[in-house]
Amino acid sequence: MFDAHKVSQLKPGERLTFEMFPGLRLESRKTKKTWVFRYRSPLDGSIRQLAIGNWPAVSFSAAISEWERLYNLKAQGLDPVLEKKKEAEHHRILSTTVGDVVDFYLEHHVRQKRTERSQRWTRELFAKLGAFRDVPVASLERKDAVSLILLQAESAPYTAMRLKGELAAAWDFAIDNGLVPEDLPNYWRTILRRTIRSRGKKIQGEHVGTQKRVLSVDELRAVLHWLPSVGSERTRDALYMYLWTGCRGAEIVAIEGREIKKEADGWWWTIPAGKLKEGKKRNVPDHRVPLVGRALEIVQKRMECYGDGYLFPARGGGHMRQKMLSQMLYRYMPYCKHRPAKDYVVCPVSHWSPHDLRRTVRTHLAALGCPDAVAEAILAHAIPGVMGVYNRHAYDKEKREWLTKLSEFLYSLKE
Repeated sequence: MFDAHKVSQLKPGERLTFEMFPGLRLESRKTKKTWVFRYRSPLDGSIRQLAIGNWPAVSFSAAISEWERLYNLKAQGLDPVLEKKKEAEHHRILSTTVGDVVDFYLEHHVRQKRTERSQRWTRELFAKLGAFRDVPVASLERKDAVSLILLQAESAPYTAMRLKGELAAAWDFAIDNGLVPEDLPNYWRTILRRTIRSRGKKIQGEHVGTQKRVLSVDELRAVLHWLPSVGSERTRDALYMYLWTGCRGAEIVAIEGREIKKEADGWWWTIPAGKLKEGKKRNVPDHRVPLVGRALEIVQKRMECYGDGYLFPARGGGHMRQKMLSQMLYRYMPYCKHRPAKDYVVCPVSHWSPHDLRRTVRTHLAALGCPDAVAEAILAHAIPGVMGVYNRHAYDKEKREWLTKLSEFLYSLKE
């Protein structure tokens, strides 16, 4: 029935068929001879073929055994080619690991949609997975996901919740793009909801909680007398801007000379909506900040140096990072152990951050008698509820009036 000598004499393009095994062929190609099962698909009637293996590595008896399996699939109404694809996909899914999902997400989503800084932060976050990257997604259980996040939460609760959120997003992205099956559970979305809370920052190895500081009049007076001794002019000017404008740190470090204009009633800083915290979430107008007192002096001084560009530029281009303000301020705190060798005048008021100055501005505006609506407009807070829908007043005149009063109050503390 099977003549090995005859097979060896086949020329490229010739084939042998076997009457007792319908569809089984041995085809001679340029460099090899291949067993093939040729059949008509029971699904759509098309002619298809499937390679079984190469002779003589696959013997005649082995080819018959595989032909029998494929023939039986066809007899059951299944398409052998499609079944092989399903089997290959199943093996691919079984071999897909958490690391594969994460890398796919980083390459095809994070790299395409996020800034370089955000990309770097996300990669650093996923680096905390360690050996968990090698866990196959098909065998991942809910308890495994919980254990990973709880382990991270022991030392860094906030980072643990961010890691959980990024893993949930990576899982959804992998499902949407067919990397993993649609029915793969996304445990990251459902585990540990509202159960992990940050215990606040640590100072000297101890948690100090999530503080929301407001500087008292005496503390504010002490800080204002201390600020001129801050060695870094950039840091000193940024901290002054917090107090004289009430703006967010992210808005201050990104200020540009082209955003400053002199109008009939004085100088104005117009912050584009895209730079605002609320502007990234909803359709809000640009935020107009009247520049008075120390804020105006700083802006004019820095515009002489930097023109229309960033007034707080970074050495490598762009603007300085908001985080730098907190880092620089920390060096002046009495509990800082990494103060540079040069003489630093320790801040007489401890346990406060740059953002606490913004909260301090809001509090002292209220103490001066500033109406809530005006104070909230100065801080660029979104007005909640129905009032926010119907009240579209810009409060430009009122903002200048009350920031001028605040400026006078701050100058009085320096006397």
